[in-house]
Parts: sequence; structure tokens; C-alpha cells
Amino acid sequence: MAIERVELETFQSWSAEYERIRQKDARKPLWYKIIYSESYQLIAMKSFLVALFFLLAGGAFALMLRSQSGITNTGVPYVVPPVYYFQDMTDHVMSMIFGLVFDTAFGLSFYFIPLLTGTRVVKYPRLANLGLWTSTAGILMMLLGGPQNQYMFVFQNPLMPATNWFIGYDTMIVGEWLVMTSIIATSFNWRSGKRLVPLAVAFFVMDMIQMALGNISVFVAVLWSLSSPLGQLGINLSNIPNAEVWKALFWYSDHPLVYFGPYALMGAVAAVIPLYARRPLYSYRLMKVDGSSAIRARH
Repeated sequence: MAIERVELETFQSWSAEYERIRQKDARKPLWYKIIYSESYQLIAMKSFLVALFFLLAGGAFALMLRSQSGITNTGVPYVVPPVYYFQDMTDHVMSMIFGLVFDTAFGLSFYFIPLLTGTRVVKYPRLANLGLWTSTAGILMMLLGGPQNQYMFVFQNPLMPATNWFIGYDTMIVGEWLVMTSIIATSFNWRSGKRLVPLAVAFFVMDMIQMALGNISVFVAVLWSLSSPLGQLGINLSNIPNAEVWKALFWYSDHPLVYFGPYALMGAVAAVIPLYARRPLYSYRLMKVDGSSAIRARH
């Protein structure tokens, strides 16, 4: 009974905190809500809207790429120089992966985790908002790099010097780390009694960890490029060719990034399935088995 009373008091304090945040955000003007908000619904909505923006941008770049497979009304193929084709391919993947997919995963996390834990409160909302707009600014900085964006879809070795692309990339990563910190802190911001976090929340936490690990090697690769002649900063710290560094570090990046999409999707599915299941079924057990089997199969 004592434990139940403590948990009831905890839930009441969470409810009061959520109501305070909701009323506080309701009094803010629209422009202020866009820049900074504390409600988990607004933070999730902003992440989804940013993801939608980059979906449209990435789709536009994809249409440009597809135009290379067609011909004009005169029957003459419309072919752009390779440098512009590689630029479109690079901008397409920057928009679709780091703009659309990452922000969608962040939006799902900010929406589901506070509901699943019962707090309805985002931990460190300043980091969440700052990270969202910092990563968005970094992506836009990369997209504005012009023809020097020469990385294509598979993160090939840099083909042209692009200082603004490198700086924008690391700016984006720093912003994503801020968002991930807020999401992970929100996941463990409940600890009612000795209960463990829900399975769906655990998937979101693993998603953030995989994304953070994948970004570490990319962050180092970009710093290496800025410290090489390719960075156009007049710095050359090592005799190791820049291309060899990119090959090694991006291999380590791609390995954990294989999981970040499935983990976010499995977290959302684990949150939604029990709402519509007529019986306990085996959804949680199945997800545990599928998750561990997928990891073993991948390795």
C-alpha cells in the first residue's frame, strides 16, 4: 500500500507539471512556440513538420535525378554535367536521411515516450528545441553548398573541397546529439518504484544510442577533412590520405546506422499494437525474439 501511495503521489506531481507546461505554452505567441516550446506534442509536431519539409525538398532533388532518365519533347536526352548530377544525389540523401528519417524518428520518440512513461513531460526541452533547429540549420548549410556537394548516396570519398558542407555536417550532428540527449533523459525520467522502462521505450532508447554511435565516426571524418587540404583551412595534420580515413570511419558509421530506422519503427509498433490487441497475444515476446534474431543475423 505504501508503494501504491508513493506511485499515486508521483503520478499526481507529473500531472501537475504537465498542466503547468501546457498552460505556459498556451500563453506563448506562435513565433515563440516555433522557436521554443516545452509541451511534448508541440516538440513532436515541430519535428514532424521539419521532416515533411525535407521530404518535399528531397523529393524535388529526386525528380531532378529522374529527369536524367528521360528525354525532352524533341527526343533529345536532357543530360546535365556529372558535377550537377552528383550534387543532386548528395542533396537528395542529405534531405531524405538526415532531414526526413532522423526527424521522423525524433518526432516519434518525443510523442510516444512521454505517453508510455506516463510523465507527459519532456526532459531538457531547451536541448530538444536547440538541437532541432541546430540540426536543421546544419542540413540547410549543406544543401546550400552548391556544386561542391559531391558525396552521392553512398558517402563516397569527397570529390571536391566543400568547407561549408563539412561545417554544416558537424553542426547537424551536434544538434542531433542534443536532441538524443533530451530523448534518452526523457526515457528514464519516470522510474516509478523499481519498474523497468516499457519495451517500446527501450527500442527508442536503443535507436538513439545507435544513431549517436553512428554519428561519432562521421563527426571524426568531417573534422579530419577540415584538418586536411580538402578543408581549405590551410591545415594538414597527417600524412594519411583523406580518402582512407573516410573509407574506415564511414564503415564504422554505417554499421550502427543500419539499426536506427528499424528500432524506431519497432518502438512505435510496440506502443500501438497493445492498444488494439484483443488479448495479450505475443507481441512483446515476438518483438524481443525478432529484435535479438535481427541483430544476430546482421552479424
